[in-house]
Amino acid sequence: MALSCVASLTLAADNSARNSRSWSGILVSSSCNADEAFFEPPECNKVVPGAKLALYDDTNRVMYELRAQDKTALHTGDTVTVQGKLDGDVIRLASIEPMSIGLAVGKKAMPSNLRGATAHAI
Repeated sequence: MALSCVASLTLAADNSARNSRSWSGILVSSSCNADEAFFEPPECNKVVPGAKLALYDDTNRVMYELRAQDKTALHTGDTVTVQGKLDGDVIRLASIEPMSIGLAVGKKAMPSNLRGATAHAI
């Protein structure tokens, strides 16, 4: 009996971890749809009464409602990576982080070791 309970808890934890993943995209107003967000109009970045922050995944052209809005201290137009669980078209947020592209201010790129490298003709 005890072994059965442990196996059930392990399976539940495994399923929970499997359902948790991350998405990257742009925060937009939920008053926009995916087709509108694709063209990045200023209207999708406006604060609209009753609208909430949504994630527009520009890779898949999909909008996700974000649950746990209190975890978002970011604004429309911000590029982010969110972690959580997907339930239909709703992401139940575990975390949200701004996504940085390129190097942070003041950081230098790692040196390249291409000296002596030759291109091979095909």
